[in-house]
Amino acid sequence: MNNKNTQGIVEGAMLSGIAVIIAIASAYIPFLSFLYVVFPVPIAVIGYRHGLKISLLSLIVASVIIAILSGPLSLLGTMGLGSIGIGIGYFQKLRVSPVTTLFGAFFIGLFSILLSLWIASKIAGINVVSQNIDAFRQAMQLNIEIYKKMGIQGQALQDINVLMQNMLAMLKMLMPFIIMASVFIVVFINYLVNNMVLKRLGYKDVATLPPFSTWIMPRSAAIIFSLFVVAGFFIKAEAVGQNVVHVINNFLAIGFVAFFIDGLSLATFYMKKAGMNGFFKTIIFIMLLFYGYFNMLVFVIGLLDAGLDFRHLRMDSRR
Repeated sequence: MNNKNTQGIVEGAMLSGIAVIIAIASAYIPFLSFLYVVFPVPIAVIGYRHGLKISLLSLIVASVIIAILSGPLSLLGTMGLGSIGIGIGYFQKLRVSPVTTLFGAFFIGLFSILLSLWIASKIAGINVVSQNIDAFRQAMQLNIEIYKKMGIQGQALQDINVLMQNMLAMLKMLMPFIIMASVFIVVFINYLVNNMVLKRLGYKDVATLPPFSTWIMPRSAAIIFSLFVVAGFFIKAEAVGQNVVHVINNFLAIGFVAFFIDGLSLATFYMKKAGMNGFFKTIIFIMLLFYGYFNMLVFVIGLLDAGLDFRHLRMDSRR
């Protein structure tokens, strides 16, 4: 075994130990529970430095140790989450674009996590999705009881109950979107943290995402999304079935988030162009993020920007 392989195995063992510490600390120390999100980072680092085989071996070792310390079912969770680190390290080592890295790691992570959930349901009878929906239902019942104790009765209480039932139905329908969005957020966080770690280790040539103010969705995505929106006005659930309607609604939810981000990028571009100071930019950004009417406005502007390219970004990229 040459020195390079030996060094890779040694570093893999060290980073596996760090991954185990992150997982155990997040499980047993409440205020450190957020650390579990970045469990894949050590796996991604070793993948970038020493390749796919060493990173996969490191993940297996870390997962087995965690399973011994926390129970066998934790093996599924750590393998599913750790696969995100496998994907990030693999694609970054290939020197592909940041977008390719993000989506490559996303699809690897999504497949692995769904596979882990399926295995958990078959072996242990644990359905994580159903458990989350039941928890939401119980929370709704608790809220109804609180409203009753506050003296709210009659039509007002019925309206609240109908609203919560609609929210529950929406949660069930959009569960695929929620799972995909959650996985992508985890991938994005790990990608950013991994880049910071690699730069601290001296890797200055790691590809990074372009500035947020230059993000733009493809024109083709805007066209396809618009066609789905138009089709949604004419498609009847009785004709195509509820499953098709659910697929369309999840696709529209994904599109809304994507073009909303495009709209935020556009707003950031013009705030920067206007020379607005940080305080006012932060206030406007918060308003655009959290106020419902502004949300819809930002989405529409983002959709138009994807189609019309207000910032001439695609023209600049061809120069």
